[in-house]
Amino acid sequence: MNSNKFKKYFWPQDLINWLELLVKLVLIIGALGAIYQFFDIKQENRIKETIVQVKNFNSGNLEKAQLKFVTVWRNNPEYLKKIKEANEKDQDRIHTEVVMSIVKKENLDQDIELLISFFNDLQACIQYQICDACSAQFFLGSFAKSFYDLHKPWIKKQEDEIHGYSGRLEEFINDSAKCS
Repeated sequence: MNSNKFKKYFWPQDLINWLELLVKLVLIIGALGAIYQFFDIKQENRIKETIVQVKNFNSGNLEKAQLKFVTVWRNNPEYLKKIKEANEKDQDRIHTEVVMSIVKKENLDQDIELLISFFNDLQACIQYQICDACSAQFFLGSFAKSFYDLHKPWIKKQEDEIHGYSGRLEEFINDSAKCS
């Protein structure tokens, strides 16, 4: 008896019930499509905002800072020579000495701060889902990592004085694994 009752109410018995079921299915599929499209548009907007940030990074003062770093480090090959010649236990000390002297000698502190500020802002953009993390990593991840690794002694010194100075830059670098 229960199985007949189940069959009677589970499957539509007449055309009106079939049409009602079909309308419900169409509405559900339409709602799912709208939800998918909503999230797809949000993702598209995150990628567009990331591209805006990449364009900002490659223009104006940020571009000048990048070019200055390339010029300074290419014109100071003693950095690589000293690191290569140092034994393993002295490499960190020598790296720190060389970086601190070059930053001071070449007045790189404002350029470093400019780039750290950019990456801190970019990470905030990602954190609040305005920018897309993987797109940002694709375009800027390798630069951020090499910039941080090279200038780490100077950045850590600033971090000791100003808590949170480079926290978002470090988050950005550490988040690169999520996009691999």
